[in-house]
Amino acid sequence: FEDPGPWRAVGALVGEAYQVADDLADALRSAADLGKPAGQDLRLDRPSAVATLGVGSARAQLERLVERACDAVPPVPAAPEVRRWLRAAGMRLTNAV
Repeated sequence: FEDPGPWRAVGALVGEAYQVADDLADALRSAADLGKPAGQDLRLDRPSAVATLGVGSARAQLERLVERACDAVPPVPAAPEVRRWLRAAGMRLTNAV
């Protein structure tokens, strides 16, 4: 792509969605499931989507961020495939927490 600018919004939204999914996993999954200590955000008083929004609203925020990322995909020939991939990745994130 000649101008990567339009993709920056997609990347920022995907990164934010991943962070919300990580916050949910930290709050809801066990250390055995995660392969790292769980509950660290609460224990260390770190800011997190779960602490700010609650579990249900954080899940809804994750879904909204994935949809916003899909909407931000620039009009390129592969846009439908990129959107399908983003939605599939979003489903994996959502189902993991």
